[in-house]
Amino acid sequence: TAEKPALQASNLDILAGTKSGDIAWFQGISATDKADGDISKDVTVDFSKVQFKKEGNYPVIYTVTNSNGKTSTSTVNLQVTAKDPVLTATDLDILAGTDAQDIAWYQGVSAEDLADGDISTDITVNYDEVNFKKRRQLPSDV
Repeated sequence: TAEKPALQASNLDILAGTKSGDIAWFQGISATDKADGDISKDVTVDFSKVQFKKEGNYPVIYTVTNSNGKTSTSTVNLQVTAKDPVLTATDLDILAGTDAQDIAWYQGVSAEDLADGDISTDITVNYDEVNFKKRRQLPSDV
């Protein structure tokens, strides 16, 4: 009776936001069969469960079938890791006595991350420690 082919695959690591077309899905993959020899070129990959923008562990399934119709599968882990967003902000100069509601807190402020791109609309400003009546320099938490 014909045996199943041998299929070797390894776990993968990517950054959140990586596009599926930018991943070397078949790097390090090998499939051999006693009758057919090297059938690595026949390996297929199913990454339909992967959420490329969300941090986590996802199954990736490799499959190969030999000329006798015997199929082998190998499920590996794809680790999606998110990086911290990049926040850019400029200093603000305001006059003592200015009302907090009259300040353009978000002017010159932006945030981006690999998974979601521009996330500037998610920025919040905390100015609880700012005394608007005194002249001094204070950081605000953006």
